[in-house]
Amino acid sequence: MKARLRLPIDDQQEGHCVVEQPHDDQRQPRLGIGRQSVFGDPQHDQQEQRGDGAAAKNDGQRRHAVQLSDRFSTGSSIMPQKKNPDAAELIRAKIGRIFGANVALMMVMKGLSLTYSKDMQEDKEQVFDAADNLMLALAAMEGMVKDMTANRDALATSAGSGFSTATDLADWLVRALNMPFRDAHHVTGSLVATAEQAGCDLAELSLEQMQTVHADISEDVYNVLSVEASVASRMSYGGTAPAQVLVQIQRWRDQL
Repeated sequence: MKARLRLPIDDQQEGHCVVEQPHDDQRQPRLGIGRQSVFGDPQHDQQEQRGDGAAAKNDGQRRHAVQLSDRFSTGSSIMPQKKNPDAAELIRAKIGRIFGANVALMMVMKGLSLTYSKDMQEDKEQVFDAADNLMLALAAMEGMVKDMTANRDALATSAGSGFSTATDLADWLVRALNMPFRDAHHVTGSLVATAEQAGCDLAELSLEQMQTVHADISEDVYNVLSVEASVASRMSYGGTAPAQVLVQIQRWRDQL
């Protein structure tokens, strides 16, 4: 939620709750071999989400947001125009196998004393299988992304569809007109309904059309209705603003 904010906040203090960047060792269980197995799960959960996203975006019904290379896809057995995103689909499926290994290992470790017990000879199969499949999924994901071609026009169209800047409009009403958010929410909903009836996006409404909903709306509102402005406005830590994205890229380059 914090990464979505546009309003100025104190990055270190929100009310009475101190916001801190968690250390990597705080995110992982401290349980010997169990830690090694569980460590793969957050990583593979992300791989599963990316595999799912790549599979969906390669689907012709999703406007070909990305184009996968032939190295990581195959043709359909019945539809000659279809390209199956094999690597993405297999990565998506691997999450069940790895989480299954995690559950099995946790059941073995449950209730054991703090010293070595013979039960723990059963941990090897789960850990090694999870590690092997995680490494395979990471290699497949790396290769698939390197060979992937993004359709910028389709992605830009998708990002701007569905009145995606409506929340930016509501926030502008709060900031510029000092309007309570509950009222801004109602005004924005009315403007969305107006745009739907006119068959256009919010940014394509004329100022006169907007002022029929609320007379105090000014030309400045158009400064927040583009996708680019919406993305750039998220300047809090981990936000989508290009400057914040570059900070995260550099952070992970330093760690890796």
